[in-house]
Amino acid sequence: MPNILKIHTYGDAVLRQTSSPVESITPDLLALSEDMLETMYNSNGVGLSAVQVGVPKRLVVIDIEWPHGEKKPMVIFNPELMEYNGSYMDQEGCLSIPGIYCNILRYRNIKLRYLDKDGKSNILDATDYLAKCIQHEMDHLNGILFVDKISQTEKVLLAGKLKKISRGL
Repeated sequence: MPNILKIHTYGDAVLRQTSSPVESITPDLLALSEDMLETMYNSNGVGLSAVQVGVPKRLVVIDIEWPHGEKKPMVIFNPELMEYNGSYMDQEGCLSIPGIYCNILRYRNIKLRYLDKDGKSNILDATDYLAKCIQHEMDHLNGILFVDKISQTEKVLLAGKLKKISRGL
């Protein structure tokens, strides 16, 4: 039975760590991915990176379908952006920054190389919402939060809310 993990929040130093590549997909990492999915679903999220649960490894889970129907989880190890084009602004939130939503500029189309749960290399073409979610989670792997991408004015306006979240540690 998967466990619900603690999601680290804004201000926690682990969120600023660069995640290390997964050398081999072990039973422990597969169990972690199941726990991450359970945690994501329990928190009403559509994506979660391992670093958000305190494990700085290049692992993300995503399921953009489940809020609207059946669960279709993706487990992605060592994601690598190969190509990208187009751009658009869309609202984003984050389980590590609860209650804050901002418009963020992202690539509309991406081509991703990654390893699946079996250690098999895959190529994925993603657009719009899925592309946005993948980019958001990949930023986490590099210690970047979506609020790092907003204007200085927006940062000033959100400073009080962000301070409250970081005090919750």
